[in-house]
Amino acid sequence: MHRIAVLWGRAEDYAHDPLYREQFPLVVSRAVAALPVLVEIALPFVQKFGFLIAYKGPKAEIEIKQAQQALSLVGGQSGWRAFDRKL
Repeated sequence: MHRIAVLWGRAEDYAHDPLYREQFPLVVSRAVAALPVLVEIALPFVQKFGFLIAYKGPKAEIEIKQAQQALSLVGGQSGWRAFDRKL
């Protein structure tokens, strides 16, 4: 795999570093926080027209509705989709 960055540390710290802010076309998270909080933590890493993929649990639809305000506050655009995958 090429052009993959793995960071160790707190997202809140890296998000203020110009080296990482708005630099990634795709950001993936799993088991980090409720979606409204996750949007504020992770979206600063996503470049314009990029994507945030958040693996969420059975309350994903509720979290999506709750995250709309946070999304608008950080300048994101809604394209949320919830997918159900049973293992």
